Amino acid sequence: MFSRISITIVIITAVLQNIGYAQKVEIGIRFNADVVITREQISETDQKGIYSSVDPYIAHLSITLRMSDYLISELRGGYAFIGPFDGPELGLVLKSEIIKKNLYIIVCDLLHWNRGGSGGMTSNTYKKLFNTVGIGVGLYTGTNSSLELMFLKPFSGDLGYTWYYPPDPEKKKPIQLVGVIRISFGFSWGL
Repeated sequence: MFSRISITIVIITAVLQNIGYAQKVEIGIRFNADVVITREQISETDQKGIYSSVDPYIAHLSITLRMSDYLISELRGGYAFIGPFDGPELGLVLKSEIIKKNLYIIVCDLLHWNRGGSGGMTSNTYKKLFNTVGIGVGLYTGTNSSLELMFLKPFSGDLGYTWYYPPDPEKKKPIQLVGVIRISFGFSWGL
């Protein structure tokens, strides 16, 4: 886990050091809605329960570097405000405009510090660092705006645990993070 985080930090540092070589530098803001997909053990024999929740309150600030006509790197930092997958995030997004000029492919590496906490009397999420990788597509909707759809997959999926009333710590059932579907809309402006 530590080596993956170190690699992410090295990549982010390398991108920041190359700001002077970029063809164009932009700052921006993105608003995201996440569908968090979890797997919960619902009985001693059944581990196939798939659940999802929508977290609509996520915002990121970004620094975008256009490295060439076809390659864009973007550093994003933000916060997910609600739900089981909430907390600060920092990530590197690479975009490639190889399909068309207004359509692009996305590959990303995102560090998410889950805040953890209680979901009421029957569940709890861990305070934990998640390293996720993602893939997606984006569409420029205007000169300063874009729409993106991504799927994020964590390297480790232990999100928390649940139990049924009455609470019994001996009967905790694990909750695994399967992935996150992220829809985002963003604006950016050149410097």
